[in-house]
Amino acid sequence: MERLSENLKGLRVAKKLTQEQAAEALNVSAQTISRWECGITLPDVTKLPELAHFYGVTIDDLFAETAVGYENYAQRLAAIYEADRTTENFVRVEQEFRRMLSHEGGSLDDMRTFGIMYQFMMCSCRDNALYWFDRAIQESQGVDPEMYRRTRQQKLRLQMLLGKAEEMVEQQKQELAECPEQADSWVLLVVADMYAQHYEEAYDLVQQAMERFPEEWELTIHACNIARHLEKYPEAIRYADRAIAMRPAYVDGMYEKSWCYEKMGKHREAGRLCLEIAEALKRDGFEVEAETEFRNARKLLEQAET
Repeated sequence: MERLSENLKGLRVAKKLTQEQAAEALNVSAQTISRWECGITLPDVTKLPELAHFYGVTIDDLFAETAVGYENYAQRLAAIYEADRTTENFVRVEQEFRRMLSHEGGSLDDMRTFGIMYQFMMCSCRDNALYWFDRAIQESQGVDPEMYRRTRQQKLRLQMLLGKAEEMVEQQKQELAECPEQADSWVLLVVADMYAQHYEEAYDLVQQAMERFPEEWELTIHACNIARHLEKYPEAIRYADRAIAMRPAYVDGMYEKSWCYEKMGKHREAGRLCLEIAEALKRDGFEVEAETEFRNARKLLEQAET
């Protein structure tokens, strides 16, 4: 265990601590610190986690050929995560940084490093999301049309969040040019324009698409959403009514209609629709969502009385 003794001394010296200062922090005597560092005795195994944490290393580091001390334990875990970006390592470093920053304050470099950890995790999550979206798209194509379309739309949303809105619009335009006979090509370009906030273009496009595919419920609900964003509330309500008639079991149209009424200052109508939505959600077992709509309904109906 000579290496452990050497590392304990090296880590203490690197932190510019005397044996007395280390002893006080670790709640042992200076003589105990000296005996550990000289190899006369060894720390109890139950003391190793505290020693590692104090010197900003892992327990394995204490026995390594060379133990490099970090400013704190969180910084050491950050180095481990940077080298091996697994979810398990991220959870460990996040928990330690949160604990440290909440209870001990931490330095400016700790705050910066914590941000870098989230940046690394964000990149990993992005790559994993794209991988699983692509898997779902590939395996649902020709097998589950609804899942295929929903997953492609979700992937478009991710690309928008990644700052690729204009790029995805151009991709969907190319797809529509190649496959104008497929409803999916129109729906996905409408969605891409919406995510890119090209509402005028999306509105013109969805009109054309509905002429070609009048039974496509999704085009109708998107038309409603686009019209609402353009503040064409009467038209949006008309599309909402059409969407409700096409799929009475879906609450999407009622949501759109209630939002339009609220924007128009028709709080009573909006509140009554929220009550209908809440009852529908409750029947389907969505208790939490239903309670939210009950609260929205009460708020709107109270506004209607003032």
